[in-house]
Amino acid sequence: MVLAGTLAGATRIITRDPFTVQRTLEIVQRFHVSTLFIPPTQAWAIVNDSAATADSFRSLRLAFAGGSVVSAGLKRAFEARFPGKILEIAYGFSEVGYAVTFTRERFYRDGSVGFTRPGVEIKIVDEDNCAVGIGRDGEILVRTKLVFLGYFGNREATGEMLDGEGWLHTGDIGRFDEDGLMYVVDRKKDIIKYGNYQISPSDVEAVVQGIEGVAAVCVVGIPQENGNDLVTALVVRSSESLGSELIVQEVAKKLPDYKHLRGGVYFADQLPMTPSGKVVRRLAKKIVLEKCSE
Repeated sequence: MVLAGTLAGATRIITRDPFTVQRTLEIVQRFHVSTLFIPPTQAWAIVNDSAATADSFRSLRLAFAGGSVVSAGLKRAFEARFPGKILEIAYGFSEVGYAVTFTRERFYRDGSVGFTRPGVEIKIVDEDNCAVGIGRDGEILVRTKLVFLGYFGNREATGEMLDGEGWLHTGDIGRFDEDGLMYVVDRKKDIIKYGNYQISPSDVEAVVQGIEGVAAVCVVGIPQENGNDLVTALVVRSSESLGSELIVQEVAKKLPDYKHLRGGVYFADQLPMTPSGKVVRRLAKKIVLEKCSE
């Protein structure tokens, strides 16, 4: 989004301070911020903080969420919390410099990331690199004229990402619907395998995040000797009265059996994050494994 802001001639407000809701509100109000780009974890924190009011975002014209899977629950919660403000959802990555999908004219379906932007090609492929049909999950491949030259000093990683035909292999799993809306399921490497099923962590996270008293959540798979991964949740609580039993029960009520929290629920003071606010799932998994062995 840095490149997109530059192309638009926009003034960027950048801080080295770690994210807090209070600091975000201060920046928005001081500089009359009109466009806000936030990852889902930060958007949830804003929604759940009583200090954030509609008046706090009086200057805001657009709010974009991206960087990881954005649930329909987050979009609805944000728009209900701040009447008149729309949370737009975009999909993109640094290697192309900007978002390759955007919601169009307020058109949205639960879980979608919008339509393919002009000048961008996107296809969904199976494990044999063959295009799949409408409604089928596969890896998201992107081709556009604006693309990175490669990872500095790492030809192997560049070759894995960018093929000879100019397609970027994102490592994300997604699909298209019959109207051309794209849906991002999860990172390919983050998919949890249980029995003959493949489980998207974001499906379980969406349910857990909706439970009162949950501030943040990261779902991981804990490998077992039999080859299965047990679905496990690492949760940050906003209420100490929230117990693991309630979380397990809520997931069992709302999701099919194979997505249940067989690995249990563990609590942490905070989730491991990148400077841009994305959850580092491999570090969250490390925390869970350490807690399992205690």
